[in-house]
Amino acid sequence: MSDALDEIQRLAKWWRIRLSRHAITRMAEREVERTDVRHALLTAKVASWHADRVCWRVSGGFDLDGDDLVVVVAIEDDLLIITVF
Repeated sequence: MSDALDEIQRLAKWWRIRLSRHAITRMAEREVERTDVRHALLTAKVASWHADRVCWRVSGGFDLDGDDLVVVVAIEDDLLIITVF
């Protein structure tokens, strides 16, 4: 799974990030900015595969305020952010 985390962090480093409508809604509700999502991805420690949802749960990272932030992503040509919490 470290290969997936490496790829997620590589894409995040180059701002290869797209947001789903659901992610935009959740980010607004939780006062999370795009820069917070990127920082959480870059500082993440674990990427766990969820086969039933065909996505990765990226955890162990934190936003720019130092708060824990979990990001659920799909790896396509870019990262598609599905949700944050």
